[in-house]
Amino acid sequence: MNHRALSLCLAGFLILLGGCASTLSTSKKTSPIQGAILLAPYVNSTDDEHAGTALTEITGTTLMQNGYDVYNVDQNKIAEDDTLPDLKQQASEKNATYIVRGVVYEYRYKTDLDGDPAVGITLRVEHAQTGKLVWQGSSSQVGIGFSSLSSAAQEAVSDLVKKLSHASSKSK
Repeated sequence: MNHRALSLCLAGFLILLGGCASTLSTSKKTSPIQGAILLAPYVNSTDDEHAGTALTEITGTTLMQNGYDVYNVDQNKIAEDDTLPDLKQQASEKNATYIVRGVVYEYRYKTDLDGDPAVGITLRVEHAQTGKLVWQGSSSQVGIGFSSLSSAAQEAVSDLVKKLSHASSKSK
């Protein structure tokens, strides 16, 4: 194989690889993310009934691994029609400074020939007392080869938590 053909193959592979994941992250540098976090269950906007639970657990673990103090929501204390005030109350009871809420909008194996796993999520960090949005990010991840749905979810969450940690350290 000549060098030009090899270069074209390598360039094509890099373009394909770069298209497998994307992240959009926004933060306000004036809002440091310091203090305990109340992690609300993900809103599940997918057909997979377990997606919200899986992403909530992965997010809690990843936040803890990155040095955040994390409290889980007491599900018995949340009314379906009054979620945010209930979350604020629980955050106050647990001395949590922030509420982290997520939405999972894609959690499936694609229906193409490869059947690769695809995950799409958004995380929001809100100040527990005021409800003010202090950080928000979205990430999507498509696994390749023999990767699992869980590994794609872990990559998407890890990517966002890294962005959150970076925004937090920049604003200190």
